[in-house]
Amino acid sequence: DHSIVIGNLHGNVTFGGGERQPATEVGKGDGGTPGAAIPDIKSLFAHSNKTLRQTLVEDAENEFYRKYISQVYTGREDTEEKFQRFIRQDKYRCYVVTGKAGKGKTSLLCHLATSLMDMQGSHLPILINSPELNLEQDTLVQVILRQLDIDAREDIETFEALVRILGEQHAQLVVFIDAINELHGQRVFENFNHQFDELLKLINRHNYPVLFCISCRSEFWPQFSANS
Repeated sequence: DHSIVIGNLHGNVTFGGGERQPATEVGKGDGGTPGAAIPDIKSLFAHSNKTLRQTLVEDAENEFYRKYISQVYTGREDTEEKFQRFIRQDKYRCYVVTGKAGKGKTSLLCHLATSLMDMQGSHLPILINSPELNLEQDTLVQVILRQLDIDAREDIETFEALVRILGEQHAQLVVFIDAINELHGQRVFENFNHQFDELLKLINRHNYPVLFCISCRSEFWPQFSANS
């Protein structure tokens, strides 16, 4: 059971799970970054912002583009304010947005991700659409790295190198994962659950600067949380 903040689109929030583990010192200078070269911080933020702009503004074939129109987005001030408090705290790892179909969960995640673009240098947002995940071919960590234009076979080692660099710069990686209820098939669902659980354990173990914001339909969330 991991640190989770659960909020629905009416603004209700409950807290559950354990707390982050105390920070542990991570070894450095081991002869080079394993797996793949990590771009410098400015390049990482520039690529993240470029990818978000392409996803939400330019790519008409993208699911997020079709669902999120910033000009007509209706704000949810209470939920957004709680999210801003979430990214400033150091106890919880995951902010979960629940709600029924058509209530605007995807639009909210897109809006929250773009809001972090204005905080360049402190938060590195990436946006993932669950139905497009192919965890038979890639690991969840590889998908996250690829969003930052990092292609690595040694995915865990490269991920740890990345988040250590972010920690040294007092920055956070914020991973938005939309519509986990739309993962196709029980096997895919269980695979995602396992990988997400193991990633949370790794992040908690070393107190890495990584946060998650995920969305899920209300009726499916108990099934996900009971198995994670």
